[in-house]
Amino acid sequence: MAKNIYEFFQSYLESTPERMANLHKKGYSNGLIAMARAMAKKEIVGVLTARSSYDAHETLVRNIERLSGSKISYKYFVNDDSKFGRITEFAKSRGKNVRLSSDERKLIILVEFRNGILLGPNGIEQKKTTFDKVKFYDDEHKNIAALSKAKTILRKIGFTTEELARIKLDGIKAIQIKNFDYNKLDDLQEKL
Repeated sequence: MAKNIYEFFQSYLESTPERMANLHKKGYSNGLIAMARAMAKKEIVGVLTARSSYDAHETLVRNIERLSGSKISYKYFVNDDSKFGRITEFAKSRGKNVRLSSDERKLIILVEFRNGILLGPNGIEQKKTTFDKVKFYDDEHKNIAALSKAKTILRKIGFTTEELARIKLDGIKAIQIKNFDYNKLDDLQEKL
């Protein structure tokens, strides 16, 4: 009997090779499996997804929390404009009328967490919590590649040269997990 959601996934995957495809059909992604492992290790975990709203996925989030015995600390559904509108309002306050893609939105959230900032219509607010390490697991290359364009994306929404100079990108680690070997997950997480 599995003790936590990660052990459940692991035992499920080991029983037959077709199991990962079955998990995907049921809505479980590689990112969800990596998140379950981090939760089993009692790390601070957040959901950063291109899905449209928390309300539409509340049951899934609650089930993950119930099965893992841990709370998901942060939940970001970047295509939910009712929650993400603060970023576009920040851009408008800087004279920028922009449309942001999901990968750009995800990158901005990662930058906020790493630097302990919150962007909004009143500018850049300092938060109490800063993360020295932010591990970002994603199965789409465009989301991983956005990290290499971080300064360009931040300029697009109105960051000044002085503000960009203060932004720390070191410590944000993006890991491509499409077709990932989960037997190597613990080793990888230790190295990051």
